Amino acid sequence: MEIGPNGEGAFIPAASKDLLTDAYDKHNVVYHFDDGCLGGGQIIPFNENVSRNAGDLQDIYFKYFLNNDSSYWRRGVFHYAIVDYYCHEYAGFVFGTTDDGENYSLDSFQISTKYLEAFPFRNPIYNILRCRCFNKEVRRAITYAGAIMHETGHTLGIFGWDVPGCDNRDSIFSNKDWLKWRSYKSVMNYNYVYFLIDYSDGSHGKNDYDDWGNIDLTFFQTENPWH
Repeated sequence: MEIGPNGEGAFIPAASKDLLTDAYDKHNVVYHFDDGCLGGGQIIPFNENVSRNAGDLQDIYFKYFLNNDSSYWRRGVFHYAIVDYYCHEYAGFVFGTTDDGENYSLDSFQISTKYLEAFPFRNPIYNILRCRCFNKEVRRAITYAGAIMHETGHTLGIFGWDVPGCDNRDSIFSNKDWLKWRSYKSVMNYNYVYFLIDYSDGSHGKNDYDDWGNIDLTFFQTENPWH
């Protein structure tokens, strides 16, 4: 999304892309990040508040990803990420898209820069300790990479209904189930999402889960996967 008239918004740090590429590469998954250099990324006009419920995300998907063409080749080939300024108080979430109005695939997600830009500096001492880094730009890059990898994990089939430690707010440090899910060392665990750029391999003991062994690289192509 374009930067707003008063400087609202941001672009994904270049270092975030390197962190993501390296994380997947370690598991022999080639991660192509197309931010326009491959002809697939387009700048969306600035919108201060993208609605989650009014079809805004689907409209953006259809116009800027499918080029208003329901048979456009990108569908089922690329995962799609909308980098907006603000969307319904969420840092990010996966959403279903359709090319025919009936069949939906979980191939897309959004991330909101208003939240992600603020996070590394909201609790600076805690953030520095968790990231083990004083450099603000490095912490910012980790925040973006974590958000993107988390939402990508959903498009690869990782959800809380299969993995109880995933998307569980009680797993965050100092919350009631933090100790229970601490062994699930994955970006899909809210306790690690902005500090660890990796999925878990299931080797950390009780209540851990092998994300890498269970991801489905074709999940994002599945129509109506919740049926």
